[in-house]
Amino acid sequence: MRSGTFVTGERRAGFAFAELVVALVALGLLGSLSIRAYAHTATATRRLAERSSVIGAARAVREVLRVEMARGARGADWVVFPPDSVRVRAFRGVATVCSRPSDSTVVVRRVSGRSPDPSKDSVLVLDAEGRWRAVDLVSVAAEPSCTGDAPFDASVGSVGERWRLGAAPADPVLLRLFETGSYQLSRGALRYRRGSGGRQPLTAAVLEGGR
Repeated sequence: MRSGTFVTGERRAGFAFAELVVALVALGLLGSLSIRAYAHTATATRRLAERSSVIGAARAVREVLRVEMARGARGADWVVFPPDSVRVRAFRGVATVCSRPSDSTVVVRRVSGRSPDPSKDSVLVLDAEGRWRAVDLVSVAAEPSCTGDAPFDASVGSVGERWRLGAAPADPVLLRLFETGSYQLSRGALRYRRGSGGRQPLTAAVLEGGR
């Protein structure tokens, strides 16, 4: 056979080296593309999670404020302080009067809400003339003699209690238990402060605006 038809070992090695370089370059490109695709996916996933957190926090803000404002009257029970705060009488229960042992003591049937706490609660009293008056709640004790079906909803249980008030309301008919507090959008979260206490976050710090 003619020698021109043979490929020398040196040339074959040269081709093998070139093919290896091409393969390495191709692998490098594929690796780079894979890393970029992973980074893009991770970024998209993170942004989606952040967006979900913002939507969840915004819904919580809307629901909390909707409930609080629906329980009271604008100007009397809640006031907005632009751009980021609202001060509220946060109503926590309602009771009707069973009897009145003394001027400052009423035996009530509490038909909704949490248990009263004199350390943080006050009472808004409706009298027979249709007037409302806010008074302090001094003490609370159980009163088994005042029980029965709730007048507003027979499916709701009731609790008999003896409330001593800081003032003597005239002819009390209905009593609303409340605490004074404020909501503020601060440092990316909705925060609630009762009285002069510290602000407690109610949502994650993912919202824009606020101080």
